[in-house]
Amino acid sequence: MKFSDLDKSEKLLKKREDLPDSKKEIKEDVSNTLNSSIPLIDKKENKIQELPSKPPETASFSNKMDEGIKPIDNDKIEFDEVILREKSHYTYSNLISIVSRDFRKISEGLYYNISDDFFYASQLILDEVRGNGYFANFLKYLTPANYLYSHALNLAIITCGIMNELKYSDDEIKKAIVSALFIDIGMLNYRLLTSVEREFTDIERETIKNHLKDGINIASKVFSYDEEMKKFVCQAINLSHERYDGSGYFKLSGDEIQEVYQIISISDFYEALTHKRSYREAFDEHEVLSGFIGKTRRLFHHRAIKGLISFLTLYPCGSFVKLSSGEVGRVLFINKSKPLKPIVRIEMDANFREIGKRVINLADSPLLYIEGYISLKELSNKNPGFVKREKIKWLWIEW
Repeated sequence: MKFSDLDKSEKLLKKREDLPDSKKEIKEDVSNTLNSSIPLIDKKENKIQELPSKPPETASFSNKMDEGIKPIDNDKIEFDEVILREKSHYTYSNLISIVSRDFRKISEGLYYNISDDFFYASQLILDEVRGNGYFANFLKYLTPANYLYSHALNLAIITCGIMNELKYSDDEIKKAIVSALFIDIGMLNYRLLTSVEREFTDIERETIKNHLKDGINIASKVFSYDEEMKKFVCQAINLSHERYDGSGYFKLSGDEIQEVYQIISISDFYEALTHKRSYREAFDEHEVLSGFIGKTRRLFHHRAIKGLISFLTLYPCGSFVKLSSGEVGRVLFINKSKPLKPIVRIEMDANFREIGKRVINLADSPLLYIEGYISLKELSNKNPGFVKREKIKWLWIEW
């Protein structure tokens, strides 16, 4: 299937039967309440809130970044977490601001400059993923006011990481990043449904599938000036729920789904599972990644799975591991030449008691190694207070 083959997508959409009246009523009710669900107006000045199109220059951070992490030789790395965290926080904050502002504008039917903002964001993401291995720690975050903001950004970062590992060109990566930011844009019309604290009913599940059609309608307006990009983004939206084994929405399978769309789709799948939703808790990263080697490997193209594991590794940044010393460490930075020997920060002793934190590069410590992954469930049983504080830290609050 070609990138620009939108005609087939449109035919597939038309195959879907019209919703019965009961389903239409749910969608109409959700759409009518959207404006009251998303704050868009600055009450003091009575106008739509605006943020700068581009964040201020970051020359000072760029200079600091050179000091944040320096390869000394093949194994040894000079690592400064404070600098890397500061730099990553600044960039992630700017990206969240771009996404949240533009999603709000889209919900009001305002499309001017949206594509420019997202192409600018795609360059920021590419630069950060390539130049700052610490940035992957920020994939833990969730925006509680509207999960779509962090979800769109995180899956775009993952898409970028996978495509970078698979050696795609810069232009291909940036197009895919922009598409990844858009694939769930239609969910803006279903805020009430996505906030229910239970599993969807059959009617609700069928209704929410229309976010694809709504997303394609939005993308067609945002990219109306660029036919090629419009078709690429619309195709990414339409194929975002297809699976390699044919178990997706439209039952396409195998080579009917081009690799780049499978990459965006697996990024969406992984990001969603590893973050809390109103009706379920998050799954552990290691559990989801292990599934791609086992029971869920049939769902995605093998190269998409290979790129995801290569980017995140089996011990992703932010995950907790048990060391051979018995201590509990948090993975901070992946050493690509030795992915099983990351840089970790010791958080607890062998009895799960919090201790004075210290950073260790396992590549510099041949007698110290990772014995295994520690799940949040195990951490909760051994040190519930620590896990509660961690979950609060992972909420990205926009003040």
